[in-house]
Formats: sequence, structure tokens, C-alpha cells
Amino acid sequence: MAWEHSAGEMKGSDKKAPKKISHVTVKHAANGGHIITHHHTHPMDHDDEHHTTKGDAAMMAHMQQAMPDQNPPAADPNADPNAAAGAPPDAAAGAPPAAAPAGM
Repeated sequence: MAWEHSAGEMKGSDKKAPKKISHVTVKHAANGGHIITHHHTHPMDHDDEHHTTKGDAAMMAHMQQAMPDQNPPAADPNADPNAAAGAPPDAAAGAPPAAAPAGM
């Protein structure tokens, strides 16, 4: 896609690449809020965008709105709340791993 865009530039085409966020940077602001900068996949066509928020909750809401495909997956409502994160079910119950020697 970038190649096609570059070829169009050399031909004199004024067609811009689609505006898509490549990555986001976040800095603390002096007022306690945050400065969020959106960097785009084609910076030659789309300048960085700077946004400001007040507080952590507003920053998280902005991030979820700006990059919804980057949000962590929702928790499984059927998951065992006593299970250790990332551990097999037996480990959460306190049983030794299957490969552990019997005396451990």
C-alpha cells in the first residue's frame, strides 16, 4: 500500500493515503492531565494530532475511542474468579503441576 502511494506521488497524483493511526504517545501535562499525540501511518499526508485530557479516566476514555481495536479483550463472564491468571486450572486449586516430582 505504501508502495502504491509512493508511485502515485511520483506520477503527480494528489490522492492522499487513508488517515490511520500508527501509534499513540501519552505525556503528563503540567495541569495533572495528559497530552495524547496520534501518529499516523502516512505522516507526509497527515500531521500528528495533539489532544489534551483532564485526569486518568478521561485519558483512558479517549484511548478506547481513538484505538478500539487495541483495547484488551473483555473478561470472560464464565471464568472461575479463583483461578490464577494464566495458570492451568489445577494450579489455581493449589495442586502441584503435573510434571513436578511427588515430594515437592
